[in-house]
Amino acid sequence: MLGSKVYDPEHLPVTGWAVAAGQIGVQIQSTDRAGGAFRNDAARWVSAWERSEPNPSGLRSYNGTEDARTLQVDVLAFGNRNYAIWVSCRAFVLSQSKFGVDTRASSSISCQLPLLFVEETEL
Repeated sequence: MLGSKVYDPEHLPVTGWAVAAGQIGVQIQSTDRAGGAFRNDAARWVSAWERSEPNPSGLRSYNGTEDARTLQVDVLAFGNRNYAIWVSCRAFVLSQSKFGVDTRASSSISCQLPLLFVEETEL
């Protein structure tokens, strides 16, 4: 939800911005089997929505799916490492308040992952 209130629009022509965004992502992390050597091997984030408005008003709902091909991540894997694959979603909001205008932003997000395919190919 993005919202705003201008307290004195006749005498204070002020604009406050608000931004909301949601993303779906895949992250691959690994550790050395002998211990230590943690690393982030790959990450890919795809924008699900993005909204930016001056003096915003209203609630918006976004619903949809993401094609698995847009989230594909290729990683060169090694037998001496343990791998973790994270599929997640995140929401981001930012509001700019100024003297004479109150700008608010809030967001929530939920995701469902029906299937996850991991393909192994040899070089």
